[in-house]
Amino acid sequence: MKAYTNTAQHMKQKLPLKNSYLISFTALDPELKGKTSTILAFEKLSSFMSHIFSDNEKSKVEAEIRLYQSDIDITKEMLYTSDESGNQVKCTIDKYWSKVFNLKDDFTNDYKYPTLAKLVKACLSCFHGPLVENALNLMDTLVTDYRTSLKIDSLDAVQTIKYDLMASKETSCEKYGSKNPMTDPIHKDLLLNMNRSWKTYQEDLKTCISDESPIKVSEKPSTLAEKQTASTSACAVLEEISSTVNEENKSQPSCNYEVHHKRKTSPQTSEN
Repeated sequence: MKAYTNTAQHMKQKLPLKNSYLISFTALDPELKGKTSTILAFEKLSSFMSHIFSDNEKSKVEAEIRLYQSDIDITKEMLYTSDESGNQVKCTIDKYWSKVFNLKDDFTNDYKYPTLAKLVKACLSCFHGPLVENALNLMDTLVTDYRTSLKIDSLDAVQTIKYDLMASKETSCEKYGSKNPMTDPIHKDLLLNMNRSWKTYQEDLKTCISDESPIKVSEKPSTLAEKQTASTSACAVLEEISSTVNEENKSQPSCNYEVHHKRKTSPQTSEN
């Protein structure tokens, strides 16, 4: 028991419990709608985040705050939603505010809270809880020794794929229907994406650089993964060129020597 008490005392000293900015976030609590403290908290939030509003929006957000406090269209039923079993449960704060943002004026058919929605979305987008730590831990697994030169966009793409695979509890091969990559054939779409990755990377570079300092398409890849992708892509290009040359040779008439030789060895083949 003493350990819990000491921990609580330590947290009270270290946590910013008296921070006026964090205290103002209580305005987002649906249960506090209609209270005077909610108006004051919303006004503080709008002053703290005044940089997201234009001069015209600053006056609008004050009017929308007061309208929200007395809006009879916002009922207690909006606090609840149905779960998978059909039971009524309290909805999360983001779903509640989504319902509020979708309310429209009966006369103009315009949304009631366009400016207040801007303020609330800015507040709800702030990181809280262990999300930041989890994101950093995941990035540690992505930014390895051979990925230190990747751009932010590339890391975001890898992170998105990792999240999707973790959520579905599948590997990249299983995602494309191959349960055992050692025995099952790899899906053609996965191979196609791998072959196109180096070309897509070079196209992205062209859009990012200026005309004054162009980067050659033939520039060597800097990482092991990019080298492997480039090698696979090069093989595919060579195969395509080879097949094109073969088709062109087939379409051209054979030389006299070949025709004469075929007639000697197999007249039937020559006629066909």
